[in-house]
Amino acid sequence: MVVAAGALALPFAACRAPTHPDGQPELLVVTGLDGGRAQLIDGRSLRLVRSLGPELALPGYSALSVDSSLLLLSGATTARDTFLVVALDTKTFNTAWRISVSALQGSGGIRIHLPTVVGLSPDRTRLYVWPADSAGIPGVAAVSITTRTITGFLALRVFATRIMVFRGRGSMPEGTLAVTATRHPSMTVKPNAVFLLTEDLAVIDSILVPTGQLGAYDAVLSPDETTLNVLAPPYLTALDVTTRSVIGTTPSMAASYLWLGVDSLIYEVDGGQGADAQTPGFLVEHHNTLRARRALSLLDAGVSGRLPIARAVAVNRTGTTAYVLTGSLPMATAAEKAAVARYDLSSGNHSRTLSLDQHGTAFRIFMLPER
Repeated sequence: MVVAAGALALPFAACRAPTHPDGQPELLVVTGLDGGRAQLIDGRSLRLVRSLGPELALPGYSALSVDSSLLLLSGATTARDTFLVVALDTKTFNTAWRISVSALQGSGGIRIHLPTVVGLSPDRTRLYVWPADSAGIPGVAAVSITTRTITGFLALRVFATRIMVFRGRGSMPEGTLAVTATRHPSMTVKPNAVFLLTEDLAVIDSILVPTGQLGAYDAVLSPDETTLNVLAPPYLTALDVTTRSVIGTTPSMAASYLWLGVDSLIYEVDGGQGADAQTPGFLVEHHNTLRARRALSLLDAGVSGRLPIARAVAVNRTGTTAYVLTGSLPMATAAEKAAVARYDLSSGNHSRTLSLDQHGTAFRIFMLPER
């Protein structure tokens, strides 16, 4: 991990003081575990509350709706004969709806395979799913929540990692999609791009992201919807959505994910050297235009005496606490099970780690809205 000069010297004490309202629960949820269900966690006590949703094998990357009212989970049934997308209400944790992807109908012989990446329109009437294919060509499909039919398909010939939906706060209309993707399967170079699409899946434009050795792992959209930050190692890149241009780039060795904080801050977890168990990860804080940053070592976040491999991060709504999800893939040598480590962003201190006693393949962690 390359850190800008002086970044580690910035005092964490200069950050915002904790302002948690008394009695207000702080809940987070971890998805993508091999146990098949999402795990609800009390952030204050860092204790497991309950399991959520159905048991899903082969989990895809989950997502929150743009208003944070629904948590979207995807995967196969435990028999692995049916693929599902399930929406959980983030207030009650009840199932709002579930769609059997295997049973969907659409024109042109469109098929949807395991839904690895999902997104939902602001009015919650359209589900967007990748991968879908027509005649063996990969792309993005739109599905009507009401009729349970495939209403659109766009061939992109990419490996997509994130579908973001605009609320219309900036220059892009409400319902516009941004698909973060790697455009070439080469093992040595990875041309990356963000594709901007209408809600009907027509291509508006694409924004090139610096090519690197790894694919485009994740992206976050600023609250005013003017800036996209794309993690495509060895770079983290800030893109101006209006001008479709690069406005900032900083080195990154991460192969993990981002989280949008408060006050135009974004948080990146750096998984260290991945399979190298001797290299701890970092939690890095950036301004959304990448003008400044600071880093916090995750050396003390491990369980069982092992160094952690950071996989995902979530920051609470007051910007005072970071929750870092760690763990290695189950096929890794001496695979480490998933755990959640809590950090005080005012002091930089690690306070506790909760072991989830599960491996995983599509790790995500989310802060849930106030109840």
